[in-house]
Order: sequence, then structure tokens, then C-alpha cells
Amino acid sequence: MLGIPVKDQKDNTGKLLRDYYLVKKLSTIYPWFKNVYHHTSGYVQLSEKHFLNSITFSGNYTVKLKMKITDQDAFVTEENYKEAVISFRKATDVVFDCVRGWIYSKNNPKKKILTKLIQTQHN
Repeated sequence: MLGIPVKDQKDNTGKLLRDYYLVKKLSTIYPWFKNVYHHTSGYVQLSEKHFLNSITFSGNYTVKLKMKITDQDAFVTEENYKEAVISFRKATDVVFDCVRGWIYSKNNPKKKILTKLIQTQHN
């Protein structure tokens, strides 16, 4: 709310909310989260996803490499797009779960259900 990047904020135990820490914490609640994060982060940050999706191979015995860098994803399959959309959707659902928990906690300051749930998941 104060414009401080999430990665520079701390949780209630004093740990910085860096990607690796958040992924570890969320994976204890959502076991699939680490795998989804690993696959989707490559689309957000410049990575092998960008380069591998821009390459196509042709030929039976001779390998010809065609590479094109453009704003059009000519070689990305529909399956790759579907996987990316499903993964981002799952990650977005987790964000909404956290926001709902945060809203509940703020509206019910005497109840520490969310904190207890997360602590229980880690023990």
C-alpha cells in the first residue's frame, strides 16, 4: 500500500518476501505451486522459454535451424499457450486466496485463523 515492492517487505517472522521464499511457503499449502511457478516464470522473465519458442527445426537428415525474434509467436503451439494460460490461472487463484485471507484477517483482527492455518501447514 505504501509503494514498497513485495520483495522488500517482510512477513510476520521477519523474512523478506522474495520469490524463492514465497514459492516455498505457498508450496506447503498448494503442492503443485512450485512446478507451476517454475514453468510460468519463464514467460514473464527473459528465459529459455522465449528462445526455445522462437526456434523450429526442419529436415530429415540435415538439421536446419530457423530462428526469428519478433512480436509474433510463429512457432508456439496451441498446447503451449493452453499450458501457460492454465498455469497463470492457477497462480492467480492462489493470489485471490491470499487476498481473501488478508481481507478476512483485517476485518476480524481478533481471529488469527489464517495465521494458524499457515503455521499448521508448516509444522
